[in-house]
Amino acid sequence: MTIGVLVSRSTVAIAVALALVAACSGSDADPSEPLTTPDSTPESPAPAPSIETTMPSAGATRTDGAELAEPGPFGVGRLNLETTDPDRDERAVRLLVFYPAVTDAVRPATEAAPDLTGAPYPVVVGDGNIGTSMGPHLASHGFVFAAVIGQSTWGLAFNANMIDFPLDHVVALDTLETLSDHPLAGVADTSRAGTVGYSFGGWDALMLTGARIDPDHYAQTCDSRPDAWSDNWWTYICGSPERWLQVVTRAEEVGIATPDGLWEPMGDERIKAAMPMGAEGFDMTGPAGLAEANAAVLLIG
Repeated sequence: MTIGVLVSRSTVAIAVALALVAACSGSDADPSEPLTTPDSTPESPAPAPSIETTMPSAGATRTDGAELAEPGPFGVGRLNLETTDPDRDERAVRLLVFYPAVTDAVRPATEAAPDLTGAPYPVVVGDGNIGTSMGPHLASHGFVFAAVIGQSTWGLAFNANMIDFPLDHVVALDTLETLSDHPLAGVADTSRAGTVGYSFGGWDALMLTGARIDPDHYAQTCDSRPDAWSDNWWTYICGSPERWLQVVTRAEEVGIATPDGLWEPMGDERIKAAMPMGAEGFDMTGPAGLAEANAAVLLIG
């Protein structure tokens, strides 16, 4: 498993929110130009927003998001959704969704009525581990977080899940987008979506940006065995042809494998920003595959 720097939940929440704000705000401003403070500002700060997704204050820079570490102005609800993917033999996908809700409860309220005053809200997708940690906080700031349940990434080996897990997140977006006659219908704006994940969840986030698997790079890396790799690390990454065969077989089944060159992407154009943390599988993309990412990416660790 990738070893990275431990960061607090608030730090992660701030980074995710700022990335989404930058990528999904729809502003025509040049992202290379810093936000500037007006010459004159109100003597007292504006009240916390009750309708729009929380944004940094008027005097903030793009790197100043400390206010987002505090709980946002929205109550938080949670509910479960279950669906299947007809393109993968009705594979079951279970979601735990956190969303802005009409509630004063300290903890996320089960099936609370959604707060529609700021709907539709931007969306974040991730696995259950990161979702249960970050989802409620981001929902309090005006995001819908769809966590895919059952994607246990701890101790996961390189196998068919390297293909299925990212595609499960695409199903999550499809599910939110097509809800009808449901309390959350119209609550999520999937055209403004981002993703976050750690370890194998980071792989999912990276794949959702459009980054592509480069099997030739993977084979060359394993054959050459970088000098810095220990025996244990080489065995973990490259030492099981049977597991790699599972990846190849599943890629062929879902139609992304190609006879040569980069495989077809598993990404989704609705994903505008991603934050992979300590992402596994980087040796399966290589520089060429990583260059295919077409979303804003904050790559950590």
